[in-house]
Amino acid sequence: MLSRQNKMKRRRDALVFIGMPQEILFEILARLPVKSLLRFRCVCKYWKTLISTPDFINAHLERTSMKSTHDRLLIQTRERRMDRKCLSLFCADTFTKFSEIELPMIKIESHFRVVVGSYNGVVCLYDSDFETYLWNPSIRKFKRLPQVLNDRRGQLAHFAISFGFHPEGDDYKVVRILTFERRYMIEVEVEVYSHRLESWRRINAVPPNSHELYIQGEGTCVNGVVYWVIKESFSSCNSILSFDLGNEIFQTVRLPDSLLRAIGDPRRFPVSIRVFDKSLSVFHERREENSRYCDIWVLEMGSWKLFHTMLLPARGCIAWPVGFASNGQVHIVMSSRKFRSKTLALYDLKSQRVKDFKIKLHAYRPGGYIDYFRESLVLLD
Repeated sequence: MLSRQNKMKRRRDALVFIGMPQEILFEILARLPVKSLLRFRCVCKYWKTLISTPDFINAHLERTSMKSTHDRLLIQTRERRMDRKCLSLFCADTFTKFSEIELPMIKIESHFRVVVGSYNGVVCLYDSDFETYLWNPSIRKFKRLPQVLNDRRGQLAHFAISFGFHPEGDDYKVVRILTFERRYMIEVEVEVYSHRLESWRRINAVPPNSHELYIQGEGTCVNGVVYWVIKESFSSCNSILSFDLGNEIFQTVRLPDSLLRAIGDPRRFPVSIRVFDKSLSVFHERREENSRYCDIWVLEMGSWKLFHTMLLPARGCIAWPVGFASNGQVHIVMSSRKFRSKTLALYDLKSQRVKDFKIKLHAYRPGGYIDYFRESLVLLD
């Protein structure tokens, strides 16, 4: 009986807004959180249609973007990737857990599920059968992408995948780079999925020196461009490969000269890339005598600038830099000397102090995942 009274009260409250001009109603609803908007879609047919339109979804996303984009962290907190509740949302500043997120039902026979990346609240996943999925956990919308064009996995020598957003085209894209060995020859193919077109395309462009490069990780998307750390050959140093999601052209980005000289052993990957204030940044770990440091470089107007040098804790090391918090701090992953346990921590750039929140990270890099997350209505339409 109480629930029925509550429903009637909500309907009476909704009638107050129904008589409002459309522009005012649009502005009011666009300021509300996702959870409330999902409930309000049940008020009437007009509200459901309005909230589901691309214009409203984009307006709501734009308002959300005005707030801090680093207020939540999406973290894999459980070791078994078959566990459907292996992901959790945390407050990025206090590390308070908001909720555990249940993965959508993917084929039971899949051996693992990997989070490729997330953008504007949309998470990209792929499994052991190379099936790819788009998922918005905020609205519980899940989409399995159609079969890719190339299904010749028996000859597959190397596989790289990334996920990003092209703002000018208002399109979410998945990029796959596949290297095949065929009769002592190496062939490289690139496939791009467009959410707007709902289809895969094989493109003619291939990375420079594609026959000799090795791509690390799932890449980072900045301003409509996907970046990967690469090693162009066994004897070369690290560099960065970029792919513009708009013109679909590959380019190589040269690292700072001083960083290249400091890398030393070309077989290692001592650099990683992240996003800093909507710009590409590079984290470079190095050692001097008995101290460990991490240099943070930022790409500004086509040139690299040394932003900060972090003094790493003596009783641990950074297994993977996560990125920049909203309060001038850096999220880092702390690892024990024996590399048996990893926890999430905050590094203060001014005081050079570390606050370890003891949040355990399982199976972290490779296979694990941690990144900033923003709730949205994307995929609702």
